[in-house]
Amino acid sequence: IALPVSVCAAIAEVGCAAAALELIENPHAELAPFSWDRIVERHGHLAAIREAMLVLDDLPSATRAALVAKLSETLAQFVVARNWLSADRADRITIEARDRSTINIAARSRGEDMQGLVHHLRVTGQLTAGLILRALLSSNLDLFDAAL
Repeated sequence: IALPVSVCAAIAEVGCAAAALELIENPHAELAPFSWDRIVERHGHLAAIREAMLVLDDLPSATRAALVAKLSETLAQFVVARNWLSADRADRITIEARDRSTINIAARSRGEDMQGLVHHLRVTGQLTAGLILRALLSSNLDLFDAAL
């Protein structure tokens, strides 16, 4: 069943995780980028939601990066709660892994999708000199150029 943008936005905003998962898996649902982001904010900590979203080829790169950040946060909280790593060490590892993932995501991004990714990175404070240098050293000149 085709779902218009407004219905999808309402489900993303107030729907339960099961409803969000149904929405993600519905090929006829018309989700705006802000709806994808809202689902990540509300339910990105759930593995089923992340897995369903990450297999989508047309998922915006900014949303994919937000999912990676959510997964990184979830894993960091888990290892700290188990006393496997200190909070500082977990934070450093999380940032390193997130930056590597961002470079991989950016490698598949072009045009407006790249601009959306760079905007997301700026807004979330992830667009750092270290990330820009990593992009340059990884020969990801598109990310480097868009960041400048």
